[in-house]
Amino acid sequence: MQTVRTPDDRFADLVGYPFAPNYAQVQADETDRGTMRVHYLDEGPADAAPVLLMHGEPTWSYLYRHMIPVLVAAGHRVIAPDLVGFGRSDKPTEQGDHTYARHVGWMSELLFGHLGLRHITFFGQDWGGLIGLRLVAARPDRFTGLVVIDRGHPALTDPNGEVRVADCPAVEINTTALVTSPVTRAVARASQHRVYGDYRLVELIGRRNAEESTAQLAAEIVLRTSSW
Repeated sequence: MQTVRTPDDRFADLVGYPFAPNYAQVQADETDRGTMRVHYLDEGPADAAPVLLMHGEPTWSYLYRHMIPVLVAAGHRVIAPDLVGFGRSDKPTEQGDHTYARHVGWMSELLFGHLGLRHITFFGQDWGGLIGLRLVAARPDRFTGLVVIDRGHPALTDPNGEVRVADCPAVEINTTALVTSPVTRAVARASQHRVYGDYRLVELIGRRNAEESTAQLAAEIVLRTSSW
């Protein structure tokens, strides 16, 4: 698998992004003949229960630059990886290299193999949400809470009209589903048949500024970290 890497100097002096980079090597593909560098942020107390933030397209961990300090101030360890192909992580050059199964595998190796995370509260949007939901279904023992925005269970039809993993098992985990449109509201409601436990559906329909959005999203994550 051929990859490229964005030069480090492209990330120098980014406004509002003072975080130190961390890297791990993951297996590039099924042949086990090479590795790729994956970048992640790791902020807050190392012994605190982790909050995992996973971005989607077309952004990277920079998306969460405002949320990370809020969550750290609330006492959490915050992990925010760059998905393969984004940000500081290596980027396979062929479109065919980017399969859903591989992205799930790359993140699984990083989060469980390299970091050994447990008691995770997960937050994800767009493809980060879809990849994260598959990780939760595969390793429910590693997670304690789930917050997703505009995403549903991978075995159900998503907002784009596609079913990603028809045989993805149901999961039992306390969940908050945030929705921003009638379409994603329908997806979230359907997911209640595949996601068991305390299930909250929160509507974010309507315009909000960045400060209000950050505050509300962080509040929902902190609420989901609580043991109700």
